[in-house]
Amino acid sequence: MGDLSSCASAIPFGNTVKLLALRARQEARPWTLELGSIEDLIQHISAEAYEHRAGRISRYLGEHDAKKNEERLRNVFRQAAGIPHKSNGGKSKKPQNTFAQFQALLERELFGIVITAHPTFSQSKP
Repeated sequence: MGDLSSCASAIPFGNTVKLLALRARQEARPWTLELGSIEDLIQHISAEAYEHRAGRISRYLGEHDAKKNEERLRNVFRQAAGIPHKSNGGKSKKPQNTFAQFQALLERELFGIVITAHPTFSQSKP
């Protein structure tokens, strides 16, 4: 699949799935494949792809432990409020920022844009 994805980027309107189907068809011509064998192959390739995607998403998301994530969020809000972190030698829990500064920080508008495309967009209607 890795080789095919690099080929797909060089071929206009090409995608990895179509290239895999073409390669499988070409390689299967000399042999007679049973439907069950093709099904097993597709299931194996699909499972590998899902495992790869799950690993990528897991690395993207980062920490999975709920308690560690809760502590991270607490630290983010403490920092936003200007409360010194214990590990930085901060003994005072008194905020260094005013409530108005904290409120302004939290009420800031943040936005982004996501543009995606799906391989099926390159397929003809029929």
